Order: sequence, then structure tokens, then C-alpha cells
Amino acid sequence: MYENISFNPACPDNIDTLLDLIKEFYLQEQIEFDGSRSRKALDKIFSNSLFGNIWLILIEEKIIGYFALTYAFSLEFGGRNALLDEIYIREKFRRKGIGTRAINFIFEQCKLNDIHAVHLQVLNFNDDAKRLYERNGFELVDRMFMTKVFD
Repeated sequence: MYENISFNPACPDNIDTLLDLIKEFYLQEQIEFDGSRSRKALDKIFSNSLFGNIWLILIEEKIIGYFALTYAFSLEFGGRNALLDEIYIREKFRRKGIGTRAINFIFEQCKLNDIHAVHLQVLNFNDDAKRLYERNGFELVDRMFMTKVFD
């Protein structure tokens, strides 16, 4: 268990580091990585915090991961809600309580920002992530996440 864990807001100066982390994450999750698309998305989120925020996960001063919360509004959930769009911790730092600490930090941020619900996606084969989320109160809802991508 690490004691010196911190969650620092990312900024445009961190884009290259974030792109490296995103690429690692996507490779692990078998998601196609498009560096140009990811850079554009990062530029947009950094230009308008209404879209969301990104935090770096650090042990002392070493960056070991990141997470991104993006925002929406939902009538069903009574107002602002968030999507834990991505959370990534480098392999050698997993299963040491860092994910749980990150999720607790995310919950605190949601409460501070009047967010009524937080949602996430998890790939079916990622059993470790599913266990982490379930231990922290996430529940499977009887819905199917569907996507239409516009280029």
C-alpha cells in the first residue's frame, strides 16, 4: 500500500504524457488508439471545463496513471451527472488500493460539484476492474450501452 498518492488536475502541459498513458490503456483494453483524435479531445476538454476534467494519479512525484470525468445533465438522475470516461493505472501499481483511493476521490469531486450520479463502462473481459467497481458501489443496470460515432 502506497501512502504518498495524490490526484493532480492535468493541464495542457501534460498532453504528451496523457497521450502516452492513453495509448498504454487502449492497448491493454484492445481499443484502437488514434493519437490525433485523442489530442483533439484533450485540447477540447482543456479549453472548456464544462466538458469535464482530467486528473493525473501520482505516487510522490511519479505519474502512474490518470482518470477523466466528463459531464452531462440527466432528468432521470436529477441533474448533473458524470461519466468516469477513463481510469488507468500502470500495471505494476495495481491491486495496491490506488484504484479505490482514486474512486473515493472521484466521489468527493462529484459531491463537491453537485453531481447526482456517476456512470462508467467496463469491458466484459476486465474482471479486475469489474470487481473494483462493484466493491465501490457501482451496480450493473439493466441497460445496454450503445454508440454511434460521427467522424
